[in-house]
Amino acid sequence: MKVSGRLKAALPVLFLSVLVACADTQEWVSSKTHSQPPPPAADDRTISRQTIARAQSHMQAGDYQEAIDVYQGRYRKAPRDKVLREAYVNSLEQIAGAADQALEQQAFGEAGKIYAILQKNYDRFSGFEQQLTFTSASLSAKLDHCKKTLFKQGFQEYRQGNLSRAIALWEDLLVIDPENTDIKEALRTARLQQKNLNATE
Repeated sequence: MKVSGRLKAALPVLFLSVLVACADTQEWVSSKTHSQPPPPAADDRTISRQTIARAQSHMQAGDYQEAIDVYQGRYRKAPRDKVLREAYVNSLEQIAGAADQALEQQAFGEAGKIYAILQKNYDRFSGFEQQLTFTSASLSAKLDHCKKTLFKQGFQEYRQGNLSRAIALWEDLLVIDPENTDIKEALRTARLQQKNLNATE
C-alpha cells in the first residue's frame, strides 16, 4: 500500500502524540497507585463511632480494661482512622489521670490497679505511644511505689493488731502483684489469726 507524502509527513507527529498520551496515562495510573489510602468509608466511620460510644460507656463505669479492649479491637482494623485514634488516646489519658488522682489521694490500692492495667496493655499502644504523656517507665515507677506503700502499710496495721485492715491492704497488693509469695504467706497467716480470734469471741 502506498502512503502519500502528506501522510508520511504527518506520521512522526501522530506517533509522538500517541507516546505522550500513553505517558500521561501511565503517570495518572502511577499516581493513583501510590497515593495515600482514601479516608474511611461512611460505613467504617459509623462503626468507629459505635466503637467509641461503647468504649466511653465502659470508661464511665470504670471498666478500663474493657474500654481498652473495645478500642484495640477496632484500632487493629482501622489504624488510619484519626477520629478513632484521637478518642483512644484521650481515653488512655483519662485512665492515667484517674490513677494519678487516686495516688494523690493516697488510695494506693486503686491507683496501683489502674497503673497495672495501663502497664499490662502498653505494648498495644504501639503506633501512637508518642502521643501519650506517660511511658512504660513512668508507669512502672508509680506502680512500684504503690506496691511498696501497700506492703509497708499492711505490716504497720498487722503489728498494731488491725488484722482486717492489714488483710484488705495485702489483698489490694496481691491484685497488682499476684506472684508476690511473701504477701501470699502474710495473708495466709493474718487470715488464720483472724479466724482464730473470731472463734474465741
